[in-house]
Amino acid sequence: MGSPSIDLNDAAMLVTLSRCASLSEAAEIMQQTKSTLSRRLARLEQQLGSPLAVRNNRNLRLTEAGERFVAQCRPLLADLDWVCRCFIEDSATPRGKLRVSTPISIGNYLLKNHLTEFLHEHPHIDLELVLCNENRSIVAEGFDLVLRFGPLHDSSLQAVVLWPLPTCVVASPDLIATAPVFHPLELKSRPCIIAKPLPDRLWPFRDRNDDVLPVRVRGRLVVNELQAAVQAAVAGFGYAYLPRFGVSGPLEEGRLVEVLTDWLPEPPRLTALFPQQDRRTRALDYLITFLKSVVPPA
Repeated sequence: MGSPSIDLNDAAMLVTLSRCASLSEAAEIMQQTKSTLSRRLARLEQQLGSPLAVRNNRNLRLTEAGERFVAQCRPLLADLDWVCRCFIEDSATPRGKLRVSTPISIGNYLLKNHLTEFLHEHPHIDLELVLCNENRSIVAEGFDLVLRFGPLHDSSLQAVVLWPLPTCVVASPDLIATAPVFHPLELKSRPCIIAKPLPDRLWPFRDRNDDVLPVRVRGRLVVNELQAAVQAAVAGFGYAYLPRFGVSGPLEEGRLVEVLTDWLPEPPRLTALFPQQDRRTRALDYLITFLKSVVPPA
């Protein structure tokens, strides 16, 4: 007798579980009871002959075997999902679900200002927006589109440059009064706030000859969310290198002051990364076109 066949739905369930912190969260997402999910997970573990997850009432984490299984399932399920979406797409009406990863600050800006318009214009398209400052893999994690700062590293993807995002270096008036800076290199000896994803600890500047002048700064405070970094700068924790759109209010109110304006390089650009042309759906094409038309944050 051969090995028992694995239910594809159970494999997809484990991929979903890998994104959840508990069975309760997964049950809510998949609209099934915790007991049903627990039963399905036990059945999959029995069929594969390995424990796949450690779970209790409050927590859930994959075992090493579970992580390996999910890593191999994700691209296969993404392929199947793409095939299904291509079959159900109407010739005239874009439809389906798009899974998008974006930096937290950009995701909040799009949600506040633009995505309602997109969803209103395209009532048959659903969006799953994952706000995260870490780089995410399109294929391995099943994303249709990833928004990133910086250069393209994966040649298997296509890229569209969306908008420049002007940056600035700011600090509280009190900090500037006690520890001013007149040259970027002086930041090495000043308290700094490390705000991810960019520029992290290596802050880019241009010298008087317009040559690259990277400055590695130090900071006891590291944050991965724009508004948290802004509030820390206002509170006097250190100098911060931030997108200008995130600090316009505190600058106008005098709670922050801009420095080193003549030393800043060309602003970084936000890039949309997505699969090659033969793997794109009509819904994704509509979203890319929409993002290209969006007015960038000032």
